Amino acid sequence: MESLDELRERRDFECRLTPDRALETLDEAEAFLRDRGLLTRTADSSLPSLYEACHEEVYSPGSPGFAEWPRTRWPWFGELGERGYTILAVHRGKNVVVTDEVAGVLDPICRAEIERMRAADPDWRRLLDHLAGAEAAAIPARALRRRRLALARGDRGAGTCPFERAFALGSGLLGPR
Repeated sequence: MESLDELRERRDFECRLTPDRALETLDEAEAFLRDRGLLTRTADSSLPSLYEACHEEVYSPGSPGFAEWPRTRWPWFGELGERGYTILAVHRGKNVVVTDEVAGVLDPICRAEIERMRAADPDWRRLLDHLAGAEAAAIPARALRRRRLALARGDRGAGTCPFERAFALGSGLLGPR
């Protein structure tokens, strides 16, 4: 059995938390994503973080918000989405980028939560049924793919709220049920 120190060392290595393992290219970031299955944008939990693994100085030291993102590698999160990976807001409303395998694990969880919400409240049922009709029945597959890429790029147009992203996953945007 590994000691706590050994587990911390292993996490530091596997999550690329040491400067000698810093991500240098977008291809390395993609390999890191495939290895871990999901990445948060910024460090906020024990989940692996893309920006934390970059070890790059922040855009504007001492400033809040986006200024805390890496100086040059901040677009990588969206660029992974452009490469076909799914970006979801299912981690307390924060973005995570996931592989198709992890999306497949999340899909039944989101579906179960949608069903739970439908059963719990008639108003939620009405809203969810409306969204399901607009999303699942009316949009052809090509449009779904464009919408998925738009969400991955972080477009702020209609339908990009965190709830709708989670709903899109649960309603089949990632593929057949």
